Amino acid sequence: MSIEIVLAISASLLVIPVLITRWLWFWVFSLVLGLPMVAVWAVYFYQTSQPEYSGSPQEFFGILIMVLVSGSLAVGMFLRYIRWVIGLKVHEIRAAKALGYGGSGSNT
Repeated sequence: MSIEIVLAISASLLVIPVLITRWLWFWVFSLVLGLPMVAVWAVYFYQTSQPEYSGSPQEFFGILIMVLVSGSLAVGMFLRYIRWVIGLKVHEIRAAKALGYGGSGSNT
């Protein structure tokens, strides 16, 4: 697998969760891709904990690719959460201004 393909996959896993507008599709996307990544990490940690495990010369590159891909998905999910919190705060501020609660600092 070439590095360009890995970087493209990582970039898409970073951007797609942020751009998804509906929470249902966000969770479906995250679970469909996140659960297999969790399973891969679980198998890796199980295999490395075995006494007869000796590793391989190319193991570092495989771990690096998985960290890049799964880290991109995790960061994309976190950025989507931040986008949601900012949206809630903006909506709250707009609602307060519409009701006349914002601006002057006094409530008289």
